[in-house]
Amino acid sequence: MQPDELFFEILLSLVPTALIYAAFHFHRKRTRPLSKIRLYLFNTGLIFGVLGSVAFLFVIISPFPLIADANGWHTNPRDNLLYMTAIGVAFATIVFSLFGRRAARLLLLGAGIVLLVLSQWAFVANHW
Repeated sequence: MQPDELFFEILLSLVPTALIYAAFHFHRKRTRPLSKIRLYLFNTGLIFGVLGSVAFLFVIISPFPLIADANGWHTNPRDNLLYMTAIGVAFATIVFSLFGRRAARLLLLGAGIVLLVLSQWAFVANHW
């Protein structure tokens, strides 16, 4: 992997992280407090978003070498597990974003959608 490719991949992983930070910032600036359960669920969405960004970074870097299986396909079970984790966490971020309010909700929803699309793209790019 070239250093400039690694730099681009790290920058790409910062896009959803920037949206998550903006959602956190707007969430803290809200005028009316959320109920405890909504606050807990939205904060869970923020944490899942950060975990999804880290999982996406590992999916795009693909630290696991591909292994030939009996059918001639090249795969790695750990890489597939990491991909499924990234997709699952992106879906969870989208669901938990709905418990926020106004701009924070939209930013976290956008971050979840970006994570979903980028994780799918990274997996396909690594296995094409």
